Amino acid sequence: MKLLLKFLLMLGAFNTSTTAQRAYLREKEESSSNEAHARSLVLDPRTVQLKDDAVAKDDAVEHYRKNLDQKRQQDDGWVHDEVWFNEQAKKGCCPFAAMLYDTRYAKVEYRCCTTKIAEGKIDPLRAVVGVDYSRLHKNTTILIQGDSLAEQHFLGMMCFAWSAHNLTVHLRPLSKKKDSSEGVIWSSNILLHSIGRNAVITIQFLRWNRPQIANEEIYDVLEDPHFIVLGGWHHGGTDSSQIERFLNQAQSRWGSKVIVVDALPSHFPGGVYRGDGDYPNTVEMCKETSSHGHPNINQVLNMSTRNKTNITLLNASRLYYNRGNAHIGYISRGVVGPQGRDCLHWCIAPGVMDALTRMTLAAVYAMS
Repeated sequence: MKLLLKFLLMLGAFNTSTTAQRAYLREKEESSSNEAHARSLVLDPRTVQLKDDAVAKDDAVEHYRKNLDQKRQQDDGWVHDEVWFNEQAKKGCCPFAAMLYDTRYAKVEYRCCTTKIAEGKIDPLRAVVGVDYSRLHKNTTILIQGDSLAEQHFLGMMCFAWSAHNLTVHLRPLSKKKDSSEGVIWSSNILLHSIGRNAVITIQFLRWNRPQIANEEIYDVLEDPHFIVLGGWHHGGTDSSQIERFLNQAQSRWGSKVIVVDALPSHFPGGVYRGDGDYPNTVEMCKETSSHGHPNINQVLNMSTRNKTNITLLNASRLYYNRGNAHIGYISRGVVGPQGRDCLHWCIAPGVMDALTRMTLAAVYAMS
C-alpha cells in the first residue's frame, strides 16, 4: 500500500512537472518572435544558466536587451569594438591618403578625420562582413574604375592591407595627369608574404567619372585585370538606358570579371547636396541615418544586373545607412568637392571603408 501511494505521488509530481513544462513552452511560443530571436542571439545555453526565479530571468532579459543593438550591428556587417578602434587609431592617418590626395585635401587632414576620431565623433565599429586578404592565394589584378567615390574604394583597399595585416604596399602613379583629372591612373602592389601567401595583389585605379568605357589607349597602360570593379555614379549618365548600355559594354569587354558597386548613401541634411550650403538647421553636420543612395540609381543597378549572370552586384549601400557620422563633415573653403560640409565622401578612418573592401575581396574570392 505504501509503495502504491509513493508511486501515485511520484506520478502526480511527474504530471505537475509535465504540465508546467507545457505551460512554459506555450508561454515561450507566444513570446514576441523578435524578442525570442534576440534572446537566442545573446544567451548561449552553454555559458548562461537561467535560475528558476523571476529576478534571474529579469536580469537575463536586461542583459540581452543591452546587447541587442550590438548584435543588430553585427548582423548588419559591423560589431562595436572600442579596443580595436583605439588601437587602429594609434597608427595615425593611413600614409597612402597623403600620397594619393597630395595637396588636394591637406586642409581636411587628407580625409583621415584625425580630429573627429580624437573627439570621439566616429562610431567605433569593426567590419565583420566579407573576407580579408588572407583568403587570396594567387597573383590577382583588380581594376577599379570610377569617380571620387571609386577613388576612395581604391584607397580603402590599400589602407585595409596596411592597417589590418601590416602588409607591404607599393603605390605609384601610371599617368602624367594628377589630382582629380579624368584619366588619372594609379597602381598599388600589395605583398601577401607576411601572412604566408606567396602572392601579390595588384589594384589599379582609373579615374573615369562617367559610366562609360574609357579610350582603348588608356587601358593599354594598365595590366589586363582579372577583375574590373565599377563604381561611383556622380557625374551624370545614370538613367536606365545609359547604365544598361554601359554594363553591356563592360560585359562584352571583360566577360565574367565585372563587379558593380551600388551607390553608397549620402547624409546631407534635407536629403540632397546644396551648392549654396543652405541646409536645414540641424545639430548634426551630417544626418545620422539615410537610405538614399547618391545618386539614387540603385534600383536601376539592381534591375540592370538582374539578368546578367556573369556580373556581380555588391549591395554595399545597406552597410552605410546608419554611418552618417563617418562622413568628413565640415570642410574649409578652397577644398575640392562639396562646399561647406561633405556628407558624401567618407573618412579614411579605422573600419569605415573596411566593409566595402571586405565585400570586394569576398566577391573576388568567390569568383576565383
